[in-house]
Amino acid sequence: MKKYITFLLLLCALSISAQNSDFDKAYDACIKINTGFAGGIPDGGQLSIAAETLNSLKIGRLPLKQIKGEQKSLDGHIYFSAEFIKKCIQEKKIFPMAKEYAKRDSKRGLGSSQVLMTTIVIPAGKTYIFEIAGCSDEVNIGCIAETTGLFSWNIKTTTYRTESEKSYPDNIDPKKGRPSRRMTVKSVERYKITVEITNTSKFDNSFALVAK
Repeated sequence: MKKYITFLLLLCALSISAQNSDFDKAYDACIKINTGFAGGIPDGGQLSIAAETLNSLKIGRLPLKQIKGEQKSLDGHIYFSAEFIKKCIQEKKIFPMAKEYAKRDSKRGLGSSQVLMTTIVIPAGKTYIFEIAGCSDEVNIGCIAETTGLFSWNIKTTTYRTESEKSYPDNIDPKKGRPSRRMTVKSVERYKITVEITNTSKFDNSFALVAK
C-alpha cells in the first residue's frame, strides 16, 4: 500500500510539473493578455498577472524565417511582452509604440532562454508562412491572437537528413478560426517546423508565437 501511495504522489507531482511548465506559463499569460483587453479598457488585475508571469521567465526572441507574406508594422497592435503590457496598464490604452518594444527584444540572444517568443502582424484574410529552423526532440508551439483576432493554422515538420515530412493537422474551427492554438511536434532527427497561419478575422491582428 505504501509503495502504491508513493507512486500516486509521484504521478501527481509529474502532472503538476507538466501543467506548470515554462511553455504553459508563457502560453497562459498570452491568453490572459488576449482576454485582458476584451472590454476595450485594459483589465489591470489580469494584465498585471500576465506581465508578472512573463517577467519571471527567461524569454528569448523566437527566430522566424518568413516564407510568405510582407512584414507589417506592430504599431497600433498588442505586443506580447511584460514591458509593453505594463505600459498599457499605466496608460489605460493600447500604447501606439509597439515596434519600439519589438526593437528592444530583437537585441536579446537565445542564451539560456526558458521560452522563445515573438509577435507578428498578419493582415485580415491573409495567410503567412514562417519557418523555425534547428529543432530537435520535442517542441511545443503555440499561437495567441490579440483581442480581436481569430486564426487557423497548419504545422509541418521536415527532417534535414532524410527530408521526411509530417503534418500536424488542427481541424477545430478552420473557417471561423480560434483565438489560440497549441501543438506538440517531435522527431528523432533534427528538423525544421513550417507554420502556416491564416488570419480569419476582418481586421489586421498581431499574434504571439511561443515555442519551447
